[in-house]
Amino acid sequence: MPTATMLVKLHYEDWNKFKPFLDTANGHRKRFTGTGHTLVRDLNDPHRVTVVVRFSDLEQAKAWVEATSREDMLKQIAADASLSKLPEMWLGEDVEDVDY
Repeated sequence: MPTATMLVKLHYEDWNKFKPFLDTANGHRKRFTGTGHTLVRDLNDPHRVTVVVRFSDLEQAKAWVEATSREDMLKQIAADASLSKLPEMWLGEDVEDVDY
């Protein structure tokens, strides 16, 4: 079964509102076979982060993106998560995972 990785670029205004929203979303992603995430902060702008989400099932990951990528949903996410811009989402099929 193919796995997937989703990148979500975000620019938040208030960490104390953003982080609880992100934590709550973990359970929602888990229902769509999300297995975990890495949160990466931009070196030049501490309010810019990228969330790298791993999924164990590509089709379920596609369903998650479809469920959350409508413009009205993105606007609601931006408001609830204290974002200054709409989230930028990208989903890809995992083809290689190498440890060094």
